[in-house]
Amino acid sequence: MSKREKCPACDAYKKVTCCRCGHTWRPTKDDVRVCPGCHSAYWDTPKEEKNKPTFTMDK
Repeated sequence: MSKREKCPACDAYKKVTCCRCGHTWRPTKDDVRVCPGCHSAYWDTPKEEKNKPTFTMDK
């Protein structure tokens, strides 16, 4: 639940971008709960890269 700023010139909310899917939109409310593109509640938190195991082919 993140508060967004309004643009003083046009009285509309500034565009926001989801850190998960990259979707950009202009919120209609002051309180943004989820991304409308991927429905993630963590849209404003960067996704953490987990260490993936690397496989090697031994011959």
